[in-house]
Amino acid sequence: MAFSIPTMINHHQFIYRDQIILVAAIVILISLSVPAIIFPLVLPTKQKSYSAEQLDHHVAQLVSYAVTELKQSNQPSEEVRQVSETLASQAKASQFINRKRFFEIANQTRQVEQDAIEKLSDSGEISSKTQAYYERFIERSAFQSSHRSFWKVLWHRFKHGIQRKLAHPRKNRISTEAMKQRRHEFLNKNAATIEVLGHVSVAAISYLDSIETAENRAEVAALRRTYTSRTRFASEHKTLDDDLLQRLFIQAFQFEHTYVQQQVAVQNITQELANHLNEKISTDELVYMQSMA
Repeated sequence: MAFSIPTMINHHQFIYRDQIILVAAIVILISLSVPAIIFPLVLPTKQKSYSAEQLDHHVAQLVSYAVTELKQSNQPSEEVRQVSETLASQAKASQFINRKRFFEIANQTRQVEQDAIEKLSDSGEISSKTQAYYERFIERSAFQSSHRSFWKVLWHRFKHGIQRKLAHPRKNRISTEAMKQRRHEFLNKNAATIEVLGHVSVAAISYLDSIETAENRAEVAALRRTYTSRTRFASEHKTLDDDLLQRLFIQAFQFEHTYVQQQVAVQNITQELANHLNEKISTDELVYMQSMA
């Protein structure tokens, strides 16, 4: 408005026009700088009613609650495992894996594998050759996930990589169709071993499910992802039921919202934290729905 002041009044020059424009500009600058710079420095910062540790704790707890309720409400299936693994990724960033506990559970699970393979061999379902092959596979997996230093594992992989290159000189790159053909031949040739891989992995997953608690959930989830990948490889010809997956995801997100409501009802969490958790659940649900579209 200051610029609308005329330069001439009653045929005389208005000598205070520039001063009025300067004062107006200073007022505008002050009104912009005080809220943006001065107020944040002078006024106390807004305190949340919860800490970052409380948020991480309840995120892990609501995921744990949803996974437990989902498994109790449905029969064991590959779809349930898939949904459980996806839910576990919600709290993955805030979960800490105890190395000692992880290796203890890993050794116990490998013993379950060993018992399962011996049981299949005793019943005559697999040959001694297949048993020996899988036992070597377990030993190799045990070395890769053993409690060794990073540099020892790195040296082991580097050494064997060089040995493989010296033993098998680089050949011309083969086509995609040839790769598919070789993969098909490999699956047919090793069908018995791959089938055993699926059976034993299912036994290991069942064991991990049986020992899972709130304390070891992070370690169990990390191991279960490995065995779940093996079962998918062993049964890659099988397809998941998309409708069942969608129903399970919707049910799981409902369980998570139920957990938040229960915690608010008993006043274990504040309404502000509840709103944050509900917002996070809704965001995860939206991302899932978009991925399924």
